[in-house]
Amino acid sequence: MDESIISTSLTLFEQLTLKGKLNLLAKLAQRIGTEIPAAPHTPKEDLIDELFGSWQDIDDEAVAAIYQTRTSSNTELTLD
Repeated sequence: MDESIISTSLTLFEQLTLKGKLNLLAKLAQRIGTEIPAAPHTPKEDLIDELFGSWQDIDDEAVAAIYQTRTSSNTELTLD
């Protein structure tokens, strides 16, 4: 049944002017947008909100210590 409706709709769509086609597409997009349910709020999003800006008050010595422990090694890698 859907295929029949789609086929008939496309036949009618092809007969519209460009302005009419754009108007119809805009209205369809608006209707589809209202039918899509909102995504549920997850605990992960709460954690992100909670952690946002948590490092802004850290002192410079702690930042330097973190950078020192995260530097890459000078070990030379060979692919032999």
